[in-house]
Amino acid sequence: STAQCEPRIETLTGKGGLPMIRLTHSSGSTCEVYLFGATITSYCTPQGKEVLFVSGRSQFNGKKAIRGGVPIVFPQFGQPDKAMPS
Repeated sequence: STAQCEPRIETLTGKGGLPMIRLTHSSGSTCEVYLFGATITSYCTPQGKEVLFVSGRSQFNGKKAIRGGVPIVFPQFGQPDKAMPS
């Protein structure tokens, strides 16, 4: 049986100094979400097994999209209206 823990939400500084949130479920599973690109970059089972792929080529520099993971907002690539920020 898996040990239970207190669920929590932590605001942390992730790779490249980017802000991220780590969610911990009472089962012990964890999820990491980078605010840049609203991208889930990690989901670990209660046994600690990582189930998401993020490329080792991801730069985490706040300029280029994170390669891999799961975007949690509808992705929009390019600049459909030149008045919008890129």
